[in-house]
Amino acid sequence: MSFTAYIIKKKRQKKTLIQLQANWGKPNTNERNFDLIENFSLLTTSTSFYLLSKQTILDIDLHDLFTFIDRTNSKPGQQFLFNKLVKPTNDIPALENFNQQVNFFAENKAAREETQLLLSPLNHHDAYYIANLLKDKLLDKPGWAWLFAVDSIVVIVMLICSFKFPVLFIWLMIPLALNIFFHYWNKKNTEKFIRSFPQLDSLINISKLLLKKELPFEKKNVQQSISRLKGFQKKFRLLNFGQAGDNDIAQMMLLLVELVKAFFLIEIHSFFSSLKELRNKRDDVNNLINYIGSIDAALSTAALRAGNPLYTTPVFTEQKRITGKKPVSSAY
Repeated sequence: MSFTAYIIKKKRQKKTLIQLQANWGKPNTNERNFDLIENFSLLTTSTSFYLLSKQTILDIDLHDLFTFIDRTNSKPGQQFLFNKLVKPTNDIPALENFNQQVNFFAENKAAREETQLLLSPLNHHDAYYIANLLKDKLLDKPGWAWLFAVDSIVVIVMLICSFKFPVLFIWLMIPLALNIFFHYWNKKNTEKFIRSFPQLDSLINISKLLLKKELPFEKKNVQQSISRLKGFQKKFRLLNFGQAGDNDIAQMMLLLVELVKAFFLIEIHSFFSSLKELRNKRDDVNNLINYIGSIDAALSTAALRAGNPLYTTPVFTEQKRITGKKPVSSAY
């Protein structure tokens, strides 16, 4: 990262932190897309003792209730919190643990703001689409895709032999033209994941940073999931989702890299290999969404309590003084 980029990043973080401090405890007035918010809940199987039906959700105006209590800092957190409401639990130890996590953020301002700042990049609209990677079928690989491997081998062999037989350089124009066609044909496939893949990469990186913090959340499964998703991240680095350089030289370099990728079909191999990784790692993606979501849900509840005068009534404060903890009759 250049010094200029570093300064810009720091200024942006400072501005974000000021906004977070100003909005703490206040309702989130942003528009909500409930089709996308509900997506995570629909794609995950319920292990709770109860699941609210669509009719019940309408009858109790759950969307309006959610709009009031939602103070999350990320889209996965928002999806997780909604899922927590439609799949309530009767697990008292789990509720008590959640209450302790909420109290941690309520009582530790520095840790709270640092965590909010780390979560803020996942407040991007595209982060909703990480949940789509939990689908049973992502994209079927064409039955003739094995020809891509044959094509790449032929190109490499011809390129090596051309140093002894220069005439092969001319013949290489044929597979080059063909591979450029296949390269841009594959762009139609990557378009379906142009939102989810970069955001999953961001989710993994942010989870790594949060693991380094002293937060009262389970870490073991998260660490294992991050480790198992390293393969996806390595392959993702070879994909181009339309990033452009900020000057002519950078754009020329990007074009050159794009031609090399097209010539050897690198992006096609990386794309289908990334999909294969994710087909076998759905549980790991789900683990990270739940990890980020549980942290954000605790932050949201702490913010809701901070802005709710009822939570500072004598009944609540006296119980906390006597027992050392706040009531856990509900998650909020």
